[in-house]
Amino acid sequence: MADTFNSDIPDFSKFMKSLDMLDENVNKATREGLNKGADIIVNAQKRHISSKSQRLANAISKGKIYVTKKGNIGISTGYHARAFKKDKDGFRAGIVGMVFEFGRPGQKGDTMTQKRNGKTITVKIGAIQPVPHIRQGFDETVEQASQTVINSVSAEIDKLGE
Repeated sequence: MADTFNSDIPDFSKFMKSLDMLDENVNKATREGLNKGADIIVNAQKRHISSKSQRLANAISKGKIYVTKKGNIGISTGYHARAFKKDKDGFRAGIVGMVFEFGRPGQKGDTMTQKRNGKTITVKIGAIQPVPHIRQGFDETVEQASQTVINSVSAEIDKLGE
C-alpha cells in the first residue's frame, strides 16, 4: 500500500486577506440588514395608520444607525424629531401621531378654546380612542426584520468559506 504526500501549499495569503476583510464586510452587511429590516417595520407602521391619515403615514420614518454604550448596534423607526416640528400648515405629525398611538382620555366639559394661527376658536373635546400603529407595526414584523439582519450577516460570513 503506497501513501502519497502532496506538497502543494494552500493559499494562506488569500485566506488571511479574507479574514482581514471579514470584520469590515460583516459590519457593512449588518448595517445593510438593519436598514432593510427597518424598512420592513416602517412599512408596517405606515400601513396601519394610512387608512386614518396619509399625512401621519408620510411622517413615519427610520432613523440613523446608532451604537449603544455596550456596543450594540440598532436603528429606530416611528416619528422622529422632524415629525414634531410644524410643517407649512402648522401641523405637527409627531404629536398627532402619538395621540393616535396612545389615545387621549376624556376631559370634563364639552368644549375648550384653542389658539390656531393667531385666532381663538372653540373646539369640542372628548376621549380619543387609541389607534396603535407604531408598536403594532413593530410587533408584527420584528421577527421578519431580525431574520433579514441575520441573513445578511450570515451570507457575508459564508463567503469566508468559499
